[in-house]
Amino acid sequence: MPEFLRTTTEALRTSEERLQLALQAGGSGAWDWDFSRDAAEVSPSYRELFGLAPDAPVTYEVWLSHVHPEDRQRCREYGEAFFAGRETDWRLQFRIVRGDGKVRWHRAIGKVYRDAAGKPLRFIGVSTDVTEEQRALAALSESEARFRAMADGLPLIVWMHDAEGAQQFVNRTFLEYFDVEEEEMKGGRWQLLMHPEDGPVYAEEFMACVRERKPFHAEVRVRNGKGEWRNLESWARPRWSAAGEFLGMVGTSADVTERRRMEQALRDADQRKDEFLAMLGHELRNPLAVISLALDSFRLGLSADSPLSRTRDAAERQVRILIRLVDDLLDSARISTGKIALKRARLALSEIVRSALETSRLDLQAKRHQLVVEEDGGDLEVEGDEVRLVQVVSNMLNNAARYTPEGGRIAVSLARDSEHAVLRVRDNGIGIDPRNLDAVFDLFVQGHDQARARGAGLGLGLSLVRKLVELHGGSVAALSEGPGRGAEFVVRLPLAGTAKSASAKGPQPKPGSGARRVLVVDDNRDAAESLASLVGALGHEVREVYSGASALEAVPSFRPDLIVLDIGLPDMDGYETARRIRELPGGREARIVAASGYGEVAGAAREAGMDAYLVKPLQLAQLQQVLSLSPALARAGSSGSSA
Repeated sequence: MPEFLRTTTEALRTSEERLQLALQAGGSGAWDWDFSRDAAEVSPSYRELFGLAPDAPVTYEVWLSHVHPEDRQRCREYGEAFFAGRETDWRLQFRIVRGDGKVRWHRAIGKVYRDAAGKPLRFIGVSTDVTEEQRALAALSESEARFRAMADGLPLIVWMHDAEGAQQFVNRTFLEYFDVEEEEMKGGRWQLLMHPEDGPVYAEEFMACVRERKPFHAEVRVRNGKGEWRNLESWARPRWSAAGEFLGMVGTSADVTERRRMEQALRDADQRKDEFLAMLGHELRNPLAVISLALDSFRLGLSADSPLSRTRDAAERQVRILIRLVDDLLDSARISTGKIALKRARLALSEIVRSALETSRLDLQAKRHQLVVEEDGGDLEVEGDEVRLVQVVSNMLNNAARYTPEGGRIAVSLARDSEHAVLRVRDNGIGIDPRNLDAVFDLFVQGHDQARARGAGLGLGLSLVRKLVELHGGSVAALSEGPGRGAEFVVRLPLAGTAKSASAKGPQPKPGSGARRVLVVDDNRDAAESLASLVGALGHEVREVYSGASALEAVPSFRPDLIVLDIGLPDMDGYETARRIRELPGGREARIVAASGYGEVAGAAREAGMDAYLVKPLQLAQLQQVLSLSPALARAGSSGSSA
């Protein structure tokens, strides 16, 4: 028996030590209160939690005296209800003031044992220090309060969804925008706010992003608190816990109704601008065509030593400037709206440069510039539109000529750099402020004050250069050490490869001989008469009419070899006129060349049975080329540029 008692006692002691260790490790202390003598047996850890001396008695009032004064009345009322049997379990959270004056948070859990009459006999339980937990909760509460204050102060709609996609938070802006209460929006009721045609798709996309844990962006029509349908654009991102657990989505929404209306208004205005530019080009080109044809007639009629030759040459230069401005303005509009199509072919870049030099020759000669051409890259070939690439180089040369004082030096160089051809145009002109190097490629920007002071034009040329180069997959950059230090423009284009094409430009037609019968069709009588006079002066038989119907009447009897046909006719457009001419006797064999102030709609001339499309004003060289072509060669390709 003594051995049994010793073993049992040892086991109890071990069990008690384990209990004390567990209580201490958990920041807890245990009590056992005997009602009959109003005294409690407490664990050492309990005394440590309250800061009690080892031999200090522990009674209910002693415990209550350590409860924080602000919590004491609440704890007393709870205790009275508990001991009276109105509360079954002791679950209480409160602050205590330790013996050393420190304030700590405790959570107490206890149970009371009663006799048959319900009178309390014993009260046992555990008190745990939860101060750090309370601090964490307080910090979280403060953080949530700051978040809500920030979210409520934002003009944007802010919302949060849990990991299942249910809405769990909306800010005040949300509630005011939709005129709803926060509790109404819990769960999935947010879908009821959306337009029935948009809602299902929007919700499906959002839930897919929730499942895949990826960002969300969409626009949807919603009904606001005033009953109006509005456009709402939303963005959301996944949110994660510190441990990497997916918590749901946090997002914002903004009413973009007015912005969408403004964007549509801008698109409408842009379309009207394009229509205006097209009409402007047509209206400008018609009088330019008359002036240009008249000057060509003077060239044919004036001797080289005529005193009027210099006047005629000056007028021709100014007409070319006007034509270039009109072309650049319309090209800028077409490129900006994606209405320009490149006619790509394999081209020798050296040939492009030579053509551009010929185009810009008069501008360079007018100011007696020294021109230097350097080629050290071998045969460089690119895939591109010949007309547009010549336009690029010509605009760069014209820009250099314009901003370089008379008698300056302009250098053009070609070189290979890995998989790119590099074209450089350098001048020793007025230079560019380094701060404006990128801006010179913007539309209507001239880059420096000196340029504006010199009356440098509309600022279209370099803008077109960049747009056309980018359409060819290349890039362009401006370099300058500053005002008065000259400038350099560098174009990089992808090389087409090392294999040579049979011919970059194709076979060139040989001039023919003999007079032609030419029918001029144009509702602008001045333009028709000027062109007819010039054609007649070149030794051809010519007839002029002023409508599509008149052209249809003239073809069977006149049997023209060439028909120069305006597109913008009053009774039927040039395309319809061409189609009908092809059905007439003598109409199938005739060459039909469109001549219009409008840019060609891609493929429209070919589909209408036309052989070429020229943009007004026609140049004498163009006209002579068209008149010299045989019918087969005329149909092989356009002799003018198309837009």
